[in-house]
Formats: sequence, C-alpha cells, structure tokens
Amino acid sequence: MSTDVVQGVRYGLIGGGGLAAVALALLAWRRGLRSVLPRAAPAAGPTLLHASALMLAFFLLLQFAVQLVVAGYGAKAVSQAGSHAFHVLHACDAGVKIGLSVVMAMMLHRHSGFNFERLRQSPVVLIGAGLLGGFVMTSVVEALLWISQHLVQLWRPDVPHPDHPILIALKSSAWGRWGVVQLVLAAVVVAPIAEELFFRGVLLSALRPCFHSGWPAVLISSLAFGFVHAAAQPQAVLPLTAMGLALVYLRLRYASLAPCMVLHAYFNAQNVALVLLCPDLVRS
Repeated sequence: MSTDVVQGVRYGLIGGGGLAAVALALLAWRRGLRSVLPRAAPAAGPTLLHASALMLAFFLLLQFAVQLVVAGYGAKAVSQAGSHAFHVLHACDAGVKIGLSVVMAMMLHRHSGFNFERLRQSPVVLIGAGLLGGFVMTSVVEALLWISQHLVQLWRPDVPHPDHPILIALKSSAWGRWGVVQLVLAAVVVAPIAEELFFRGVLLSALRPCFHSGWPAVLISSLAFGFVHAAAQPQAVLPLTAMGLALVYLRLRYASLAPCMVLHAYFNAQNVALVLLCPDLVRS
C-alpha cells in the first residue's frame, strides 16, 4: 500500500480521535465532572499477596524460559529481533501469559466485584465503548508521545530513538508469515487479555484496601502499566500512563474488563497494522 495513503488514513484517525476527545471533554464539563467519573475503585477482589505471587510467578517462569532458550541458541541469537530464537522465546512468553490469564480469570471470578456476565448481557455497549476509547486514546497517546520524545531529546540529545524489537521482528521474521501471525496474535489477543486481567483486574482491586480513597489505587496501577511497558523507552511512560488511566475509567464505568481488553487490542492492532502496511513509517 502507498505510504501516502497509509499516512493519510493514520493522520485522519488521529485527527478524528482528537476531535472526539475534545467533544467528550466538553460533554464532561457540561454535565459536571463528578457526574461523569465513576467511583474510584472496586472494593472487593484479590489481595496484594495474590498480585505479588502472580508477578513472581511470571518473572520466574519467564526467566526459566529465557535460560532454556539461551542455553539452546545463545544470547546473541535471542537478542536479535526476528530470529528463530527470538520467536521461540516470545512463544514461551505467550504461553506463560495464557497460563497465568487462566489463573487470574478464575481468581477474579471468585470475587463479586468482577462480573464476567456483563459481556453476555451487553456486548454491543462494551465493545463499542472499547473501540471508542481506542479511537480517542490513539490521538492522546500520539500527542503525549510527541511531547515526551522532545523532552527526552532535550534532556539526552545523544540518545538515539529506540526501535521496538517486536515491530522490527514484524518487518523481518525468520519464521516468515508464521512469525508474523505469532507476533500479531501475541500483541492483539494474548497481551491485552493478560495485561487487563492483571493491571485492571488483580492489581487495581488489590491496591484498593490499602488506601482510604480509591484514587491512589487508580494512579498506582496506571503508573505501573506505564513503567512496565516503558522499561527501555522512557518517552513512553507519560502516554502509556495516560492510557492506563483511560483503561481504569472503562473498567470502573462499565464494571467489566471487556471494554479495557477491546481498547487495548485496538491500540496494539493499529500499531501492528501500520508496520505491516508500511514498515518505513514506524520507528517505535
């Protein structure tokens, strides 16, 4: 597809999302902020012990997988985006996330604060809210990322702009089309489900009893989301934290994780689509 066409569609989506964001902000202002904001956090749910155990399990299982793959292929091959070893490691990562997602879903299902029946009751509303949120947050994230990139360049002008290894692998995969399919499924299906179950499910409810107000739980879970995704990209902390706040809003507004997963999947899917349609446009 022509680069100009892809850029035109991309800028159109960003511009449309920006107008939608302004319209939603004006609507919230006219109605009154307190009437629009949901209550600050769910009162029931897993504890910090559950959240800590899940994080430890993910870290240990992933480290075990890394050691096995490195022992079989070598550290250099694993670090090379798009290599056979790279794909094997990411297959292990997806497997760990799927396994822990089952555990988290069962854990959350035991608590009354999480009603998975909502998806069957009003799927159009939940999916529509997630798609609208993704449409709006695309513009917000792009704007905040542009600001963050310039701030980082002013602070450290000698640091080159980092390339995301997943996006590099999508452009050049040793597994060919199967490698692309693997990475697309991991980014658009596995990651949104696993991360929403943890950040907006387990972690948010685990933090709530630790504070008198629910807002610290909202802010901490959103910051954790931003920093986890931006470990190698400091300019992504601000935009992804803002995205985390939007995801928390959907979680509380609709009492469901479904719209959060839809928004997350939409956001990841558009980035993947941009790489596949026009790789030269993407750098992060």
